[in-house]
Amino acid sequence: MFIISVRASLWNAASLECRAFENLNFAPVHLF
Repeated sequence: MFIISVRASLWNAASLECRAFENLNFAPVHLF
């Protein structure tokens, strides 16, 4: 169970990083 929870937390962190990266790439479209 511990390994599964660690994998879930890592997956959540990765998804948040992907969202932040998409927002960084998407922001200039709105700014300019």
